[in-house]
Amino acid sequence: MIQPKTKPSIQERCREKALDAWGDVEEAIDNWPKKFDMYKWLNQLGYSPMVVKYMSGLNEHTIYEIKNEEGCEQLAEGYSFLTPKQKQKYLDFHEKIESDIQEWLKNNKIVRKKRIQTPAQKVKKLNYLQSGEGLTSIDPVEIIRAKKLFTYNVKSRKLRCYSSYGLNVKGTSITSCDKVEEKTLTDIKLLDRLIKGGNIIANGFMDELRTKSKTPENNLVNKNCILVKVVK
Repeated sequence: MIQPKTKPSIQERCREKALDAWGDVEEAIDNWPKKFDMYKWLNQLGYSPMVVKYMSGLNEHTIYEIKNEEGCEQLAEGYSFLTPKQKQKYLDFHEKIESDIQEWLKNNKIVRKKRIQTPAQKVKKLNYLQSGEGLTSIDPVEIIRAKKLFTYNVKSRKLRCYSSYGLNVKGTSITSCDKVEEKTLTDIKLLDRLIKGGNIIANGFMDELRTKSKTPENNLVNKNCILVKVVK
């Protein structure tokens, strides 16, 4: 039974493409001391970094032979047609090819597109209290890009106000905050005015409370927090 041909992987195709193109480099090496600009050639080639990275190290063996750090007599004889000065220039030529590849890869890194999260995805891990003490949380999706967010901790009796030009959520934290203020509020009935009122009432609500203002140590929302209101 004839086995079906396996389709080459993307990596295999890229390597093959790189090796095919490398033929031009080998021709340039054969034409030394004629000048050859590897970096310029890579720009003209127009291949992606995925392909070019497979050219890295292709002339390492030649560099190893020219250097002959182990003092191999056969290698020394193989390059005896070059004077010490010519041999150094030939080595520089090969090392420049390799350094140009590395420099090109450094300057042409593949920029991966950042995955854009929807508001629902951003608030998916937010830990909050859906209802309690006669209060019901708003949809957490409303927090994204809001200018203000009020949360109330039914256990500690703390009311928080997060202010920003556009709030965001990461995990269980409120992010992109310009200011976070916290005050003690024991009379939950006062929140009716905040919930039912408009933006003007919301913007001045924290100032109406006579308790001491505090800046919390973190911006975490936990299982005891009601999402009271947002200002868009």
